[in-house]
Order: sequence, then C-alpha cells, then structure tokens
Amino acid sequence: MKKIAAKKNTANNSGQRKVTISSSVLQCIRQHARESMQAEICGVLIGRETGSGTHVFGSVRGDGASQGGAHVTFTQEAWSRIHDGKDKYYPDSDIVGWYHSHPGFGVFLSDQDVFIHENFFSSPGSIAWVYDPHSDEEGCFSWGEGRVTPTRRYEIISDVGNENSKRYEAQIDAKPETWIARWRYASKRKKVKAVVTLVGYLLLALAVAGAIWKRDDIAEYYKMWADGRIERMRERRMSAEQLGHGPIRVIQVTPEQLEQIMRNGGAEVLQPLQKEGASGDE
Repeated sequence: MKKIAAKKNTANNSGQRKVTISSSVLQCIRQHARESMQAEICGVLIGRETGSGTHVFGSVRGDGASQGGAHVTFTQEAWSRIHDGKDKYYPDSDIVGWYHSHPGFGVFLSDQDVFIHENFFSSPGSIAWVYDPHSDEEGCFSWGEGRVTPTRRYEIISDVGNENSKRYEAQIDAKPETWIARWRYASKRKKVKAVVTLVGYLLLALAVAGAIWKRDDIAEYYKMWADGRIERMRERRMSAEQLGHGPIRVIQVTPEQLEQIMRNGGAEVLQPLQKEGASGDE
C-alpha cells in the first residue's frame, strides 16, 4: 500500500499554501482520538481559505462514520451530522479540511485517505490532519503541485480555552431533542440493535396473546368435553331404562339349595325363589 508520510521539515514548498491552525483545534482532535484507542475516528476542520493560505480555528466531529482498526469512512449519516454541527456552531465559516486518527500505526496518508481527500476535499486550500494517539505524533497534509503531500510548514496559534473549545464540548454534550432526530443521528449498530429489540418485543407480545387465547380455548374445549361426557352418561342411563333393566335383586339360598344349584344348574330351585323375590318387591 502506498503511503504518504509526514516529514519533519520546515522548508517552504513552493507548491503549497500557508497553513495556520489554532492550538485549541489540535487539543480537540487529540481528545477525540483518545476516546477510541483501537479504531480510527474522523471529523472536519473549520476555518477560512484566503489568498494568504488556510486558517483553521474550529472542528466538527464525524460521529456516525464507519470506523475500523485501520480505516474510517465518511457515511451519509456522518455528513448529515457534520453539516448540522457546522451550521449550528460555525454558520459563517467553511469546511477547509478533515482530520482522522491512526491509532498505533504512525502518521501518513493511506491510499484510501488520499482517495477521501481527492474526492471530498479537493479545494486547493484543503488540508488533512493525522494524529496517532498511541505515540502522540501528528502531521499535516495539503495540496501541492496537483497532489496531496506532507505540509512542509504550518503555524500553530496558541488560543487554548477560546470559544472553539466551548463549541467542541457543546458538540459532545449535544443530544437530539426528538426520537426522529435520535434515529437519524444513531449509528448503524444502534439502529440494528433497536430494530432487533423492537422485533423481540413484538414476538413476545404475540406469544403472550397466543397463550391467553390458547388458555381460553382449552377451557372452552374442556367445558365442551365435560358437557358431552355428562350427556353421554345420560344417554346410557336412558338406554338402560328403555331396555327394561331393573334393579339388581338379592336372593337368599340355604346351603342345600346352593349345592343343588351347583350340581344341576338349579333351574328348579331358582325359579321359585325368583317368583318369591318378585312378589316381595311388589
């Protein structure tokens, strides 16, 4: 991968414009980069381009950008937030460049960084600032002779604690007021999490509703089953009465009569006893 490395050289480069940057801006960039020591962060630089060069006195965080360990990409969401922040905190100023971090792998512009600069910061005065929060190294890159090269000379103006620091802190503390704005500014990861959570709650609600319906349905089926069983029992009783099944009669016999019944079936013994029992019932 081709790298454009920053060089510690104060000699003038005839193809580059003069760059001045406020120390409060660098302080904000460092603070932002130290919030993410494993993944790159980014933002834009606010200032003015004049005939004498580029003057940077503000910055807007690129919250919502696509971050990775060795890359960062300005997404549509990030640009939306950047322009909203610029219009709110720097309405009369311009975007004059961008910054991003290289956590742990030095100060240079990768091929992707050069692509971003060439396509989104193509103005002759646009600059790129790179900061490594692990080593505290930093460097500036700008247009010179039709390509992006390390800025040979730039000036840092001391203004720690000025209005830019307050505006930067306001960017961190700012929270969208409505749920529509919160959704618009939420990261892709948070949006996916919110959708998954919503689907989970919907499935839970459907499960609860189904359980309630099923419980009522089971109760109804049990009631129908119980009513049907009772009805069948009634039908059986009626059938027995229609067949003429009367009550069971108990006939008393002597031991001699029982022996005779067991010997020859006892028809001549049982018939008289049955008649006596029938007459007794009457």
